[in-house]
Amino acid sequence: TSTSTSTSTSTSTSTSTSTSTSTATGTGNSAVDLSITKTVVSSDNTLGGEIKYKITVNNLSNSTVTGVNVSDILPDSLIAQDSFWRCDILIEGSTCGSDSDGVGRIDVSGIKLAPLGSIVYSIVAKISTTATNTFSNTARVSCDSCNETNLSNNSSTVGSVLGTSDTSTSTSTATSTSTS
Repeated sequence: TSTSTSTSTSTSTSTSTSTSTSTATGTGNSAVDLSITKTVVSSDNTLGGEIKYKITVNNLSNSTVTGVNVSDILPDSLIAQDSFWRCDILIEGSTCGSDSDGVGRIDVSGIKLAPLGSIVYSIVAKISTTATNTFSNTARVSCDSCNETNLSNNSSTVGSVLGTSDTSTSTSTATSTSTS
């Protein structure tokens, strides 16, 4: 009598990881949608008083966008040298660009926005003692060499009326240059 036993064991493990990231860097190839919204956080709307704004800049696309610019030129009704701002990153992978804080107008370039990323500017401005009864303030976002698909949300204007709590926000169309 003969007994034969055979055992065979085979184990196979395979792991595959694939990561894909797209970056719109001014080649004009990647379609992006940038947006900006400016709101009044608080204001006493009096001569010599203080007004606080919040500007939110969004990348509504699924690609990282570099070379983004943000500007907010303060109207004469606000005292530039008594107006302070700072930038905060809301989504990891985004950057505030060339400046993360400052005095007076915002004119920042080199901003990087992660896919679906956002940054927020907080502004505390002093209202001039010679301000007009009503004034408005506009913030703009642009990317000189991106393929921007929706220009209707690239600027946001806030209006204020002195002596009241009246503020209004509107979004309007801005022009953008696209090069391929």
